[in-house]
Amino acid sequence: MKKIFLFAVFVVFAVSIMAQQTNIANYDKHNFSITFGYAFRISKMDYSFLNTNIDEDHKRTMRHALNMDFDYGYRFCKSFAIGVKLSGLGSFDSYKSAYSTDANEIILSDNTYILYAGPTFTYLLPTFAKHFTFFVNATIGYMGYRNTIKYDQMVYNATTQVDEVKVIPATYTGSCFGYGFGAGIDYELVKNISVGLNAGFLAGSLSTLNFEDNSIDISNSKEDLTRFNISLGLKVKM
Repeated sequence: MKKIFLFAVFVVFAVSIMAQQTNIANYDKHNFSITFGYAFRISKMDYSFLNTNIDEDHKRTMRHALNMDFDYGYRFCKSFAIGVKLSGLGSFDSYKSAYSTDANEIILSDNTYILYAGPTFTYLLPTFAKHFTFFVNATIGYMGYRNTIKYDQMVYNATTQVDEVKVIPATYTGSCFGYGFGAGIDYELVKNISVGLNAGFLAGSLSTLNFEDNSIDISNSKEDLTRFNISLGLKVKM
């Protein structure tokens, strides 16, 4: 409820600014941007299952990720725009199993993807310097999670009558409500094309994970998907 309240306050503030603007300036209404950058999962990742709970170095590495965002905004007054955000995170790492030997190297891995999609509400600050645009935004929407892993398990081989290490692939998925806030600065390179630097965070937490045909209740220890990201990219204005 607190998250929705903060988002509502942002929207009400932006709408009030929009209502005060009676002078329709000459500005570009359509804004498209694509950015690439770095993301860091702020959460402890307590429920990422198996690999990240076994190897601490692997767990720390998995908190660092690549991030790609696509944003579209429709600017229907001088200081306010509404649009949509698509954001994708990818984190990948592998490590040697404790059962590895010189003769038999066993590699385990995690490939995690987090997708966010939702509407955005943007407030463009007054321009303080030529060619620069400053903005802040808020968003609420859908957050999807997918982790494809390879983990090891000791299995009894009835034929040889000895225990053997088996590498098992598995995929966990889930989805939840997400929200976020961000800020950025654009610098106009040429007419209608700008380069931008953005920073912000997206948050959400899973209470259920799906594994094959099973649904796992983790509401007592949710998987937190919150991340901070910083990215650089291009914006096209029309």
